[in-house]
Parts: sequence; C-alpha cells; structure tokens
Amino acid sequence: MPNAAETPESTRGWVGPALAIVLVLGTLRLYALWVTPLELFVDEAQYWLWGQEPALGYYSKPPMIGWVIRFFNEIGGSDAAFWIRVKGPVIHAVLAMIFGSIAARYWGARAGLVTAAGYATLPMVAMASLFASTDTVMYLPLTMALALYLRLLDRPHGATALLAGLCLGLAFLGKYAAVYFLICGVLAALLIPASRPRQRDAALLLAAFALTISPNLLWNLQNGFSTLEHTLDNADWVRDPGARAGLNLSGLAEFFFAQFAVFGPVSFALLLGRWLRFRRLDARDRTLVLFSAPILAIVCIQALLSGAYANWAAAAYVAGTLLVLPHLRGLWLWSGFALNGALCALVLMASIFANSGPLADHPALKRY
Repeated sequence: MPNAAETPESTRGWVGPALAIVLVLGTLRLYALWVTPLELFVDEAQYWLWGQEPALGYYSKPPMIGWVIRFFNEIGGSDAAFWIRVKGPVIHAVLAMIFGSIAARYWGARAGLVTAAGYATLPMVAMASLFASTDTVMYLPLTMALALYLRLLDRPHGATALLAGLCLGLAFLGKYAAVYFLICGVLAALLIPASRPRQRDAALLLAAFALTISPNLLWNLQNGFSTLEHTLDNADWVRDPGARAGLNLSGLAEFFFAQFAVFGPVSFALLLGRWLRFRRLDARDRTLVLFSAPILAIVCIQALLSGAYANWAAAAYVAGTLLVLPHLRGLWLWSGFALNGALCALVLMASIFANSGPLADHPALKRY
C-alpha cells in the first residue's frame, strides 16, 4: 500500500485545538460520573467483583475489564461507582487523540482535528464514557492494532508486526469481538493486493497474538471453556438451529437502525455510502471498508437468526471512524457535529438527572 502520509508541515497545528475539545468533553463526563445518582448495573457490579480477584479469565468475558477496574480502584483508593466507571472518559479521551494522530498522518492536520473532535462526540463514545463497558477496554488496543497494521502495509517491519499482534491480543483479552480483526485481515488480503503483508510479518503478528492470548486460552481449557459456552448461549441459534423456524426480521431491523444512534445519524449514513462506493475508493480506504463492513454484516446475521444488542458491532467503528470522520466537510460536517453534540448532551443530562424527569426509565440507561 503506498504511503499517503502528509508532509510534516501539513500535519502540524491540530493537536492544541483537538486537545482542548477533548479535555472539555472529558471533564464534563467526569463531572457527570461524579454526580450521577445511577448505581452500578448488574454487569458493572459483576466486572467490579472480578477485579477483586484478578484472574486469567472469567465466566462470561475475558479478563481485561476486571484488571482495568482494579487498576483504577487502586489509583483512587476507592470502590465507589465513580472509580469503577472512570476508565470510560479517560480511555476515550486518549482514543480521540490517537484517532486524530492517525488521521493527521494520512490526510493532514484538518483531518486530525475533525477526527479527534468527531470521535469524542460520537454517541457510542458518550454512552461508553459513562458506564463500565468491555467495548472500551477493547477499543484502545484494537485501535492501536489497526494503526500498526496500516503502518505495516506501508513500511514492512518485524517489530511493527509484533506490536500489532501484541495489541490485537490485548484487545482480545478485552472482548472476544477483537477476533473480527483476523477475519477482516484475511478478506482484505484476498481482495486487495496492496493489503497483503509480507508472509514473515503476518507470521510474526499471528505469533505475538497467540502468545498474548495463550494464558486466557489455558484458563478456558482448565475451566471447561466456560466463556465459549456463554458466547454460544448468546448466539443461541448455534446450539439448536432447528428450533429457529423463522427469521427475526424485527430484531434485524431494530439492530440495524440502532446503528444510526450508535455511530451517529450522519456518520452512519456516510459510512454506508462509503461501503457502497467500495470500487471507487483507494486501496487504504478499501482496506478500511473490509475492516468494518464484514463485522456489521456478521452481527446483522446474528440479529436475524436470534438477536443482537446495538453495541455488538462496536468493533466495526474502529475502521469506520477512519473511513468517515477525516473526510467530513461542509454541511455533512456541521450537521453531523450538531446531531452528535445534541445526543451527547442528552446522554450527559440523562446521567446527571437519571432519577427524575422523562429519561428516568429510558431503556438506553438500562444496559449498554
């Protein structure tokens, strides 16, 4: 893949404005966490409990969420809900700047600023910043894995391949949905010659990935693959497909249209448009399509055959962010920011005033 990085001069100047926006939003979210009357939900309480006894695996999820919660509890010297959830705004603020740096590298300073600010205002980020979520602990290493993989395609190097594999393994330890990365990588290599890493680099990446996840695989082996069993329970059509005589069309429609709220109405509409124009995109953007569209397609099949929560396709929006946000301009830019900003404000207000008003029993506050 040709290196389309901008010159150093054209990538300067975005960090200060982007950091200011990200810090303001992060501070508001920390304040909301501090004052919210919302108690821990069942999943959050379970994650906290896991953190009390760090292990290499847990019943329903890989171990990273418990480790991260324990880390922040130790920093704060407290098990209060604020310290259980504080990783959300902190990690997503860091992610906004990472996405901005990736965009600036490939598309220039303007793209860096728009991407950092755009990511920080995505509705899914607003929600994930206020609750303890496995998506959040997966997102940071998964984003780094994708960034390193793109760099590997530009400048093959063994160390880059090893770091990409390590990051992918850490993402897998955050949420098993990170395995989509491997599926998407194979598809990209098959369909786009410029997206094929050297065999040596691919082998190093896979080796580093396997080594990183091996403790959790051994834990599953010693515990009867309980996490796999739970995953099969979620995808319940796998165990007894004959019992599913019909297709869950309403579940598919609900999941699909929920993505407009997850990624933002304008952002998701533009993402669909970019996917449909696959053949007219350059090699890098086609690679990003193949690291995003197949994930949504897989979860849509799950929604059709059984059911799916709106955030189950969250891994698609790592590449999706880089496919859409750096290219926002004009009306699309301002309408997207306006709608996403309004949704972010709504989420903040719902968190602060969760026990009063019309939002008190809203289903969006029941589970993320």
